[in-house]
Amino acid sequence: MSLILNLLSFYIPERVKNKRIYELFKVTADAFNLKMPKFDLNKISREKLLKEYALFTKEKTTSFIKTYGIDSKEITELKSRLYESSYEMGKKIKKNLKIKDSEEILKVMKLIYKIIRIDFEEGKNGVVIINNCFFSSYYNQDICMVISSLDEGLAAGISGGCKLAFFQRITSGKDFCSAHFNL
Repeated sequence: MSLILNLLSFYIPERVKNKRIYELFKVTADAFNLKMPKFDLNKISREKLLKEYALFTKEKTTSFIKTYGIDSKEITELKSRLYESSYEMGKKIKKNLKIKDSEEILKVMKLIYKIIRIDFEEGKNGVVIINNCFFSSYYNQDICMVISSLDEGLAAGISGGCKLAFFQRITSGKDFCSAHFNL
């Protein structure tokens, strides 16, 4: 396992966490074809930045769903843009951290999710479990289904194309989220 990945397992500076959230914010806004709000990363807390991101994605996705309908071609296209933009982000992470195997992929996924206050755990037989999700108090089932395209793209980029597919969600009234992630 790379030295950088080992070090990140113990400590990630707050500034780095905020930069990663800001990058996620940017790729999300780009997928919606919107400008993102400006933030001074030296002055905003991670908690505040996450809340702003949650509110932004909730508002924009809700508006999109109300305008076009959840099963529309426009929602499919939005999900595709979200996936593609986060896929590219994942590829950069994979390259920068020199991720080589499934153990490192899972370690990086846990670290990324920890930054955005999501508890990501490896289950059995290629299933991952999310017991707590920061966004579950902001999103409903439809918003979660659209925004989880970011998760799917990021996982594919980091893993070199492996598919992350949710089959259970907290936002659907379940106690935890579950997804297949076969590496």
